[in-house]
Amino acid sequence: MEQEYIMRGLRQVAEAEGETVEKVMAEIGKIIEICWNSTDPLIRREWESIPRSGERPSVEELMAYLVGRVRSGK
Repeated sequence: MEQEYIMRGLRQVAEAEGETVEKVMAEIGKIIEICWNSTDPLIRREWESIPRSGERPSVEELMAYLVGRVRSGK
């Protein structure tokens, strides 16, 4: 269910921007890369707190994390 919700949101963003879902995901992937490589300790700590299955969070993992934060009011 969560994955469906995330993909629906990504499709809505893609449609609004006149892009493909793949392009939107690629752009979010670039943001993940930039933020993950930050040397700022506060940024590093926040990014390292994101649950992930690999070294870095995937687009889907980041989106699930952000949805959870929004839902919890954080």
